Amino acid sequence: MSDRRRETDRTDRSKTAIVDAARALFHERGLQGASLAAVAARANLEKGHVSYYFPSRKSLCDAVRVDWRTRWLAKLAAWDASAGDGRAALGMFFDELDAQADSVARHGCPIGTLASDLARSDDAERGSAAELFEILLEWLSRNLAASGATRDAPERAEALLALAQGGARLAHVFRDPERMRRQVALMRRDSFGEKGLP
Repeated sequence: MSDRRRETDRTDRSKTAIVDAARALFHERGLQGASLAAVAARANLEKGHVSYYFPSRKSLCDAVRVDWRTRWLAKLAAWDASAGDGRAALGMFFDELDAQADSVARHGCPIGTLASDLARSDDAERGSAAELFEILLEWLSRNLAASGATRDAPERAEALLALAQGGARLAHVFRDPERMRRQVALMRRDSFGEKGLP
């Protein structure tokens, strides 16, 4: 392996470690609560490494947003590929919300937290915040339509996202994952006619 290739690999590993650390800390503490020093410590790097690869806080925030966007697009595409139909794809989304309820109760919704923090920023950042939700709204609407909700799929997608975000906020505020799971039960009932709350 050439020296240039080794240096490129080292750079890629460092940048990935920084973005992974920032993503986790932004989720746990919010944008304002995660200092560059804390990001460096979580990534096991010197603070200067963070500043070298991401010279501004905005550039690091952008990298985390793009990383979340990439992760969610890949996850949604994987659900589409394995589900076979809209109903099954939506079921995978609801299963994911159930599985994340304990983490959400501790730290809040990672996408919702980042989007809210970005929405408090300038106009450009507000657009970035909206993009994260627009991706999910489009996916929900498409799979609702495929499940038979052809006329009101966009409105129902907004209602599902509102239930998910509201459930996440309640679970986090009360530190109670069951508040999230109850909202997921309502989402299943409203989408599939399944039994919701007992």
